Formats: sequence, C-alpha cells, structure tokens
Amino acid sequence: MSKAYFGRVNIKRISSNMVVACCKKEEIIHKIEGLEDGTLSNLFSKVERWSEKIQVDNKMVWLACQGIPLHVWNCMMFQNIAKKYGEFLGVDIDTRCFKSVVRGNVHVLTKRLTKLMKY
Repeated sequence: MSKAYFGRVNIKRISSNMVVACCKKEEIIHKIEGLEDGTLSNLFSKVERWSEKIQVDNKMVWLACQGIPLHVWNCMMFQNIAKKYGEFLGVDIDTRCFKSVVRGNVHVLTKRLTKLMKY
C-alpha cells in the first residue's frame, strides 16, 4: 500500500480486537478498499465497512488505584483489583517499578461499556 494512503488515514483502537480507520476523504477509503495487494487482509483478520450493526463488546481501560497500602503493593493485588472489572492485562512501568506508590495504574479488558465507578 502506498505510504500516501497511510498519511491520510487515522487508525484508532476501539476495543481489544477492533480498530476503526477514519479518513476525511471518502475516495481514499474506496481506494484502500479496492487495493488488490491484500494489504488490509495482511494486517487485519477481518475488514468491513462501519455500520450501526457492528457491536463493540469490550474495551481496554486504565484503572487508577489509590490508597493501596505499601505492604500489599504487588502484582497479585493489582490482579485482584482488575478481576472485579474484567481481565487483567498488566500494570504500567511506574507502578511496576515503584516510581510512585500514591497511585497504581492497572490495564484491564472489560465488558463494562459504562463509566466505572470510583471506590
């Protein structure tokens, strides 16, 4: 695929296994869809035009956890917190390396599509 197309298309993740490609010019999307070199099928397992029928059933979120006592500041604690909301994906480097113990950031895959509550 020509680099010219990539410069005009904005790709954003909308769930753990879905991205949406946005472009200001409809003609560029048509050109990309019509490419015969299989570029999109090499990058993605399924390519389809957006419609209201497409359902997003999960999202990746970062939980900012505050008030965690230092003696339980470990990966197991953050995994337990993540389980309340979905699947534990990991913690950020600052949390893992104790750069700050005021807030721990936990990456979670959740099916909750509404705003997560503060506790």
